Amino acid sequence: MSDFILKLESYADLESSIIRTTKINKVLKGIIKLTSIPMDEEFKFRERCKVLLQKWNLILLADPETPAAGEGGKETADVNGVEKAEKSEEEKAKNVEEAMEEEKADKVEKAADKEDETADKEDEVKKAQEEIEAAADEEDKVADAAKDEPKVEADEEETAAAETATEAVEAAA
Repeated sequence: MSDFILKLESYADLESSIIRTTKINKVLKGIIKLTSIPMDEEFKFRERCKVLLQKWNLILLADPETPAAGEGGKETADVNGVEKAEKSEEEKAKNVEEAMEEEKADKVEKAADKEDETADKEDEVKKAQEEIEAAADEEDKVADAAKDEPKVEADEEETAAAETATEAVEAAA
């Protein structure tokens, strides 16, 4: 898929008639709308498709007078038989509206991506806090064990001293 996108990126001056006829822009829009794309982090498919669409939208807006056949343009024959495509004001407004909707969809998608990134960062923070708490609990356990150790040693020393005293008393008697 990366090779195909690379091929599309290599066409510097793609004509608006080709974009309209092949409807490749609709394919790229479909790719962008996918919830997950395998290896998108590595190849940045979604981002590359967005860049191509932005570039092509500018081309389409700059050349609104050449719709592909069957896209609603009125075709009339010129005096010498050459066909011309005429676009009504309504169709021009429709193209502008579509471009604005695409732009709005892009903004919404960017906002959703930011929300996802924020959620991921919040998850990372929670995990880090849990790890810190676990480490603190472990540290407390070690500290408690260290406090108990001197008591055991003190108890053993007291027991040994008591035994020595008891032996001394028995030896004296």
